[in-house]
Formats: sequence, structure tokens, C-alpha cells
Amino acid sequence: MKYTTIGVDIVKKVFQLHWVVDPDTSEVVSKQLKRAAFLEHFANREPV
Repeated sequence: MKYTTIGVDIVKKVFQLHWVVDPDTSEVVSKQLKRAAFLEHFANREPV
């Protein structure tokens, strides 16, 4: 299994997620999720 570190910035109404897609190019993905969608997002992902 390939591990990926996901950074989570916790604020009042949304979570900001950041993770590296390609370590060679250092491409970073950022995504905003509302609190209600946070658990659903990770429940539907492959383990990282």
C-alpha cells in the first residue's frame, strides 16, 4: 500500500484538505469540505 499524508486545516465551517499527488513534481491538491461532508469523503476513499 502506498501511503499519502493528508493535511487538514480545521476552521469553523469548512475543512481545507491538502495532499501531494506526485512527489516528483510536488503537485499539491487542495480541497474544501464542509463539516457534514468530511467523514463521507474519507469513507468513500481508498485507505491512504
